[in-house]
Amino acid sequence: MASLVAKRPRMAIQNSQRKALRAWYCDPTTTLGAKKTLADASTWWNSQYGYSISASTASEILSSKYAHLDADISKVHDQVRRRG
Repeated sequence: MASLVAKRPRMAIQNSQRKALRAWYCDPTTTLGAKKTLADASTWWNSQYGYSISASTASEILSSKYAHLDADISKVHDQVRRRG
């Protein structure tokens, strides 16, 4: 039986968006002493980008899989220059 609920199209998430979410989540000044949750991350995402993401997507973005986005880009460029 086919579902009558219309599915929204898949939206590609850019690394710049992932980086922004990770920065917001790790910033202690964006809360009033309360620990942030994945629901908070989804709400923040919706307020910034106009569409929601699931808690599992937020969890994946905040996982170590995307830790490389936290690295300072200038350090990466310096390492490449030293090799060459």
